[in-house]
Amino acid sequence: MSRASKLGIPHDEAATFGTKSTCLRDPVFIQFFENLLRKKNIIEYYVFEMTGNFLLLDEESKAYGLFTYNKDQLSMWHEDLPESDTAPGHLLKDLKNHKKMICFHDKNSISIPSGREWPKYSYPLNILEGAYETYYYACADNMLDIEINNVFTFDNFKNRCQPTSHLYKNFP
Repeated sequence: MSRASKLGIPHDEAATFGTKSTCLRDPVFIQFFENLLRKKNIIEYYVFEMTGNFLLLDEESKAYGLFTYNKDQLSMWHEDLPESDTAPGHLLKDLKNHKKMICFHDKNSISIPSGREWPKYSYPLNILEGAYETYYYACADNMLDIEINNVFTFDNFKNRCQPTSHLYKNFP
């Protein structure tokens, strides 16, 4: 085993809490993810939940979300949530039948939005048969709660800062 591989193992174990119950360790998901990056011309991405939820940025800093869950994680969106009392019935049915997924991320709160707001966060659900389990994912092409004006790709950061003599001089 090479030195780089040995160094990567502890990081991988820590990042995924030593469990296979995350798509982040699944070779089928990894291949899917790499293909998605190419297809959408994604130049940067960030994990924001260990279940496999990502913020993806293209060259124009357009923000996409990739939300990935296993069956148990997905089920929480229609089982015993007080917020679901105000969600439209047709959406609850689609969630229960695994036809749609709620793609929600708010930097100010971990609270689930009111059920009345769920339609604007709902996206068609896709299925990926992984090496370890089945994953359910949705690609959100409009991250409503991401303040895109505050998001800079590394390329934009470099282009904005390179003309200065000090790297961070003109960066907010």
